Amino acid sequence: MKCDLGGHMRIIESYLNEYKASDQSEKLSISKKMFKYTIGSCFKKMRRRVFDWRSIYRISSLTTFVETGFRPDFPFQTRANPDRRLSKLLRTVIEGAQQTLGEWLMTFHPIKDQTKLASSLTTFLTHASGPSDYLFNDIAPIFLDILLSSLYAYLCLMKQIHSCVTADPKSKEVSKYVGRFSNAIRILYYVTHSNAMKICFDYGRFPMFTFLSRANSVLTYNRVDGAISKVYEMQGWPEVPKDNEGGSTPEEVNPKEDQDCQEEEDSIEDGGQAIYRRSFMSFVDHFASLCLLERRCDRLPSGQSIELSLITVKHSESRYFPWEDMEKLILETCQDGSTTHSPVQGQDMIDKIKAHLGANSVGKNDKVIEN
Repeated sequence: MKCDLGGHMRIIESYLNEYKASDQSEKLSISKKMFKYTIGSCFKKMRRRVFDWRSIYRISSLTTFVETGFRPDFPFQTRANPDRRLSKLLRTVIEGAQQTLGEWLMTFHPIKDQTKLASSLTTFLTHASGPSDYLFNDIAPIFLDILLSSLYAYLCLMKQIHSCVTADPKSKEVSKYVGRFSNAIRILYYVTHSNAMKICFDYGRFPMFTFLSRANSVLTYNRVDGAISKVYEMQGWPEVPKDNEGGSTPEEVNPKEDQDCQEEEDSIEDGGQAIYRRSFMSFVDHFASLCLLERRCDRLPSGQSIELSLITVKHSESRYFPWEDMEKLILETCQDGSTTHSPVQGQDMIDKIKAHLGANSVGKNDKVIEN
């Protein structure tokens, strides 16, 4: 069922008031329900964003960086504050399964075997859980493995949900994969908003990114598609559905856009790697917003009702100078800075503008608004 923006705001408003008035155990339950509603209502937008060619470019870059075995270089011995919430989440045992969320997450790593990642994951979580800050340089490679697994869990489960909904919206498979996708979103949120993420992408240097920025778009898409196929195979899922995920396909990427992407990526050595951090954080901004609203509403007085409002911004209207002033400006411009220009040449330009406008009058059948 589709809902307009006003209706969506009323639903969120009603939810926040119920959340604020509930006890702690009820808050957890209704928060999960609201999270599922957010996924359903924002799924298309989330899907377009993650499969946009810019996002695929960055995921491809990170994939190849990890695959080649490069390590991010730090200009000094960098220390990171603990990420206790991330560590606690990844240590959580999945209900009805004999594995933690961290172990489950590593099954989505497109390059390395999860058994080889287990000991490294334990080392990272030991450091991340505190109690004090730690030297990040030696832990950076396993953090990139965690980030990569988080991204591919997000990508692949999103594809699975879309595939199940397309086949049969009422299938039990949809509910199953939405639950797993919810876990993937929470993990990606804590990973991308962690202290480790900030240290890695604000201070670490990634020499492969400059090379990868010159890779053609077809190679970029093929790299990510190949990694997704490996994850599907490891999960025992059916063949990856071949559909347009809402972003540009390799053949549709405009050469000019491709050039812009290269120029953006070429700034990596100058600290542009922060672009990657912000881009990956944006994948879960819906969940981040929900968490922020829940924290804020808890701080309000118990008797105060929450009311949300939509804000509209009126764009300033363009104002043109009177034609007489424009004529003076043209004449002055033709005289400034050069002895070769003269008022006569300026007048010629004015006459040509008038003749052009007169010859291109708006016809009755033209879909143009006349003043």
